[in-house]
Amino acid sequence: MVNNMFYLGAFLLCSGTLAWALAGYTQKARMAVIVGGATGTVSALFGLLMRSASANSTLETISLYGSKGYCLMLTGVFAWRAYLSFGDPKYTTTGIIISAMCLASLFTMTTIPSSLSLKAD
Repeated sequence: MVNNMFYLGAFLLCSGTLAWALAGYTQKARMAVIVGGATGTVSALFGLLMRSASANSTLETISLYGSKGYCLMLTGVFAWRAYLSFGDPKYTTTGIIISAMCLASLFTMTTIPSSLSLKAD
């Protein structure tokens, strides 16, 4: 389960790159790669924190609650951006990609364990 933050990070980076490619690699759409890369990197860092934390430690508390909070924030931001994208027919494809990013963040949040002593690996 801990690796799900790494998977989320890779998915967000790939989604940002895909959105940029579908927009024709324009300068304006470059922000998709920046957002995907930044959010993906932070997700991977939380995954690294969870992997290095031991059970019942302060690092465990920070990594678990931080990861859940971060995924919740991503879910909210991506839901809001998808809603705005679907408002303009020109950005429907972008809205679909952002919706997938939202669902991935929500799914990841639900798979984060409540304690590292419960993790499978």
